[in-house]
Amino acid sequence: MISYLKKDIRFSAKWLLIVLAYCLFAGFLLVKERGESLYFIEFMIPFFAVYFPFGRLMSTEDPRDTRDFLRRMPQGACGRVIARIIYILSLLLFSSAVKIFYKSLLIEGYDLLSEGKLEKEIVFFLAFFSYFLIQLIIFYKTSYHMAQSLGVMAFAMIFIIALIGKYTNIRISIPNVNIAVVIAAFALLIVGLIIGAVKAEKAHRN
Repeated sequence: MISYLKKDIRFSAKWLLIVLAYCLFAGFLLVKERGESLYFIEFMIPFFAVYFPFGRLMSTEDPRDTRDFLRRMPQGACGRVIARIIYILSLLLFSSAVKIFYKSLLIEGYDLLSEGKLEKEIVFFLAFFSYFLIQLIIFYKTSYHMAQSLGVMAFAMIFIIALIGKYTNIRISIPNVNIAVVIAAFALLIVGLIIGAVKAEKAHRN
């Protein structure tokens, strides 16, 4: 698992540096515009921070080109999938921390621990995590191009939502439901997606 994670980091090293620069630039842009693009940053920082490096990894393992190579790899399917999940999780944690940092600078009186803000951030985090796990399953089930197509559709939806939030009075908020139930539901979904990713990866090698 560790060797596979190191391989992922090595193959995507350039994109990891780009992600670092992107997060800093996106935060700078948000500060410069005095928070007017908050809806863009809310989604774009965590989305692209994972989308591009992860896309680079998928492109190097497209089943049309490297199926035999994957069969010869010594790690088991579970170890490889867990390594990939740790990779995604690390990028999401970093980008979410950057996003929260800039929000604390721009929003007067912003307190992550008050008024359910922490719970909402957790829900956003788990939603992104679930999405990238679904993308991972699609990659193993079909191909890199299908997984990237899902990413393009997701970007289009996020872009439209961000435009609506910026230029209209419409605001998107989480309904008043028990946040613990929502988080628990996401947790169950993630467990199911991880199991699905392992099964898909095994089928991918055969």
